[in-house]
Amino acid sequence: MGLNRSKIIKGLAVLAGTGAAAGAAYEIFCPKAEFFGRVITHGPRTTNAVGIVFDQGPNQATAAVCKRLHELSIPAAFFIEGKKARSLPWAMDHIQAFEIGIHGEDYRPLIFKKEQDIRRSLRSTQFLVREFQDKGARYFMPPYGFKDLRLMRVAHELGLIVVNPSLTLKIMPLRPYAAGMQARQDPAKSISGAISRLLLKVRSGDIILIPSYLTAGQGGGRHDMAGLMPELLTELVIGLKTIGLRPWGLKALIG
Repeated sequence: MGLNRSKIIKGLAVLAGTGAAAGAAYEIFCPKAEFFGRVITHGPRTTNAVGIVFDQGPNQATAAVCKRLHELSIPAAFFIEGKKARSLPWAMDHIQAFEIGIHGEDYRPLIFKKEQDIRRSLRSTQFLVREFQDKGARYFMPPYGFKDLRLMRVAHELGLIVVNPSLTLKIMPLRPYAAGMQARQDPAKSISGAISRLLLKVRSGDIILIPSYLTAGQGGGRHDMAGLMPELLTELVIGLKTIGLRPWGLKALIG
């Protein structure tokens, strides 16, 4: 009886450990999980508005995006990487009229890092934003949406609001060129399809992430979105307004 009891206790301990590991993994890798701290994924569901955000900036598409946003009179937020911002100061000039959030110095995950390393990455990017705007960055989007207790603690200590968008515009991968074939999937059709799918899912208060690159399938690399952004934004904004949703800035949407 004692032996069986010992086996049962050991079995329960293993299950508890497995459950704890699974729970920790969920909190780290699920963008919406809030056990480690508050995460904003959307604004009030009672308002007929959404937020539009861009990640991994600045990049070659930034100027085209900002130009079209100004033409459409649409607010948006740009989440930047410190290293990219320093290498593309002309692109930062374009986004200083919009809300600016941060990822850190680059887009590598910040989980499992020492607190001093996390703080250094976030603070240096905060100070960089202050050089382009009188106010520093208020918002932080963790790279890939991953977060752990240290990262959340440091972000909140620095006064950052952690944002993980509730919706992403998911553009189907382009087919790479095949041997002996001239045809290729039309990027414009990929974008129209992605917007149609998003409009079926979007709800009041959603924060919508627009990707900066279009993936070209396995081994096909990434395609710059600069030439596609004007049409994409126009189609998205028209679609949102058709279903009664207006784009707002993050400050207006989530306070």
